[in-house]
Amino acid sequence: MIRIDRNNPGNTWTDILKDPSDAAAIRGLLWASSQAVRQELFDSLTWNFGAPVARAFLYEGPTHLEKESDFFADTFGEDIVSRAQMVLLQRQYSLSQVRCTTTIAWDKEKGQMVHFRSLDWAPMTRELAAATRILNFEGATPGENFSAAGILGMVGLLTAVRKNGFSVVINYTPTNRGVPLGAADPTFMLRELMENPHIANYRQAVTAVETWKDTVAPVFISLCGVDEGDGCIIEFGREKDGTAMARTIRMSETGLSHLVGTNHYRPGTSLSEWNCRLSPSPEGPGVNWDRFELTETSWARQEFVMQALKHHEGSQKTLEETLVEAYSKAPVWNCETFQWAMMTPKTGDIKVWARR
Repeated sequence: MIRIDRNNPGNTWTDILKDPSDAAAIRGLLWASSQAVRQELFDSLTWNFGAPVARAFLYEGPTHLEKESDFFADTFGEDIVSRAQMVLLQRQYSLSQVRCTTTIAWDKEKGQMVHFRSLDWAPMTRELAAATRILNFEGATPGENFSAAGILGMVGLLTAVRKNGFSVVINYTPTNRGVPLGAADPTFMLRELMENPHIANYRQAVTAVETWKDTVAPVFISLCGVDEGDGCIIEFGREKDGTAMARTIRMSETGLSHLVGTNHYRPGTSLSEWNCRLSPSPEGPGVNWDRFELTETSWARQEFVMQALKHHEGSQKTLEETLVEAYSKAPVWNCETFQWAMMTPKTGDIKVWARR
């Protein structure tokens, strides 16, 4: 249980750090992440001395989350990361190339909505899997309670659900304007969304997220509710001149019992110019999907899952069995896949698979 304490971040995460395996997982992930940043974004000198400057420009989020980030840095020591470096690591989802495949679907047999996602992230795939946990957050009131498929050491969230309310997932966009100066990190905003006791259901969550247009860094947010058809994907992006754009794609308007999102903008808006279709033909056996970038496989991943759901309608399999089978095959399953999560907003249940 994670007991949210906005005044004392140490109280929030103390119980987690009491478990030696959890502490070891955080330490391993911090080390791997800092090494990856040094190799891909900064040289060692810039990483060590430029992090405080970068923190001032890139950090935009709730003060208590910044304090939680500082708590982790202080706990594990500057031999791994400083406070400034830790804050930058918290923004790695915005700074990195991350594949995601998300499905919102109506489970006719059980009479409930289901939210299923995969999370692919390199080069720390093994460490991220080891740090994957189901985190149950407890606030000052029952209305603040929620669960998440979390990554230990990461104070923001990518995947979360509130019982009898809604679930929410973040997907990476193909735009290279992922972190405009002053734009809020979506993982921080998702955490704030879940902690807000006044956002109790799907419609309230959609209304709240749609107001992020002018503040959040480009991202795809998918939301799933309790009632049949309550699902949507909100696409956030920016024009080349910096103008903020947003588009909500609602499951109820598609005529389908599902909605699948990956890492490309839907055609029909100027944001779709960021999309990158796969140029080499992937048809035929033995295709090595792992050699393609996330934007190149995005269309194929979406179509693969949609076809699986189409065939599910006449099968004897449960919806969970169909999704697990589809997500376990290429191109959805790939060398960077480290986590799956399935959420049911009606019951608040969350099930997580981590690569081993």
